[in-house]
Amino acid sequence: MGKDRSEFIFDSTSKKLSVLAARFDYITEIIPDSRSDESTQAWAEECRLMAQMGFDYLTKLSKQRRCITSKGYKVLIHESCRAGDLIIIILGERVPFVVRQTGLWWSLVGCAYFSSIMQGEGLDPQSQYYVGSTTHRLTLV
Repeated sequence: MGKDRSEFIFDSTSKKLSVLAARFDYITEIIPDSRSDESTQAWAEECRLMAQMGFDYLTKLSKQRRCITSKGYKVLIHESCRAGDLIIIILGERVPFVVRQTGLWWSLVGCAYFSSIMQGEGLDPQSQYYVGSTTHRLTLV
């Protein structure tokens, strides 16, 4: 989108990071790791798209698995993510993140990959994946 809209506030005393983020979707189901030909082909296609867009480093940083969100999207997530976690778009960041609510705060679980929002489409009002103009202040611990 061009303009850096990052807004981070770090409290060094409490070790909490406050970010401005848009909620993308909740994870509702983890897709079991399957060795079927269809699954292998789907994974290979996702990896090809990730490399084409310059995001293939995500598979090198951590083990990824697939999930389905409440809106029916298939997203690649960090292996420690689980159903109920929230995928967010932190303003100014290149990749979506997965967070988990822990009481009043949120904990960062990992990054996510969904080819249709990796170039800022989630924040573009013209995109079918637009999450809306509402942003939330989330405190990560």
